[in-house]
Amino acid sequence: MITSMLTGALKRWVQAVQEFSLLLADSLRNTLTPPRYLVDTLIQMDVIGFGSLPIVVLIGFFTGGVLALQSYRTLSTFGEVGLMGKVVALSLVLELGPAYGADVGGTQQLRHSFRNRLDGGQRAG
Repeated sequence: MITSMLTGALKRWVQAVQEFSLLLADSLRNTLTPPRYLVDTLIQMDVIGFGSLPIVVLIGFFTGGVLALQSYRTLSTFGEVGLMGKVVALSLVLELGPAYGADVGGTQQLRHSFRNRLDGGQRAG
């Protein structure tokens, strides 16, 4: 009983590694072969990147405000309220920036995918 469960789990793991390896090999092979859609890639980069700027700025503004409000009490205890700007800037850029960028970029991609699906595949973006 236990050996069959372990064998099944091991087979599933090996199959998952095999599928990932095949996907990786196909992806690498397809990046090196034509056709290359450079213009489409640049358009999508613009839509996903620059198109996300307003929401990123809005989220950053409100997150920075909340972070400043929460940090003020701690900094005032040590008499270092003058460091508030540096604390908020470093926290937003170094710690939260990559997470927000990934969230917003993924959200934009999902929105375009769902819109394309709802339109019946009539639009390409």
